[in-house]
Amino acid sequence: MRVNKKEVLFGTNEYGAIEWDVLDVADGKALILARESQFNMKYYTKYGPITWENSCIRQMLVEWFVESNIDKRNVVEVLNENADNPKWGTHGGNDTNDMIFLLSIDEFEKYKHKIKYNHHWAWWWLRSPG
Repeated sequence: MRVNKKEVLFGTNEYGAIEWDVLDVADGKALILARESQFNMKYYTKYGPITWENSCIRQMLVEWFVESNIDKRNVVEVLNENADNPKWGTHGGNDTNDMIFLLSIDEFEKYKHKIKYNHHWAWWWLRSPG
């Protein structure tokens, strides 16, 4: 793994090394965000209320991560607090333990200035509801 203060090459896919932006570093651990999506996936395939815990995209991320060429010894599990949506009050669901995850609304707002967009437009799936 090659690291500098702003980006990491970590793991590979069919196109080569996966580029990640370093969003934060604390206690020797880094929060990183893949610069490009690794797949195209709906958040959930059925109509109705859903939380991050039971979303299709969370299951797909887990499957992708397990099958990926990423050195899992360098990845730690974190407790994600899944708060209610602050604007709409939509229930956030249970907290989850994840090794790979989407950002929450609060995390996106905190780190959006560090995210490199590949286009002048972009939208993101977040794990927060609503």
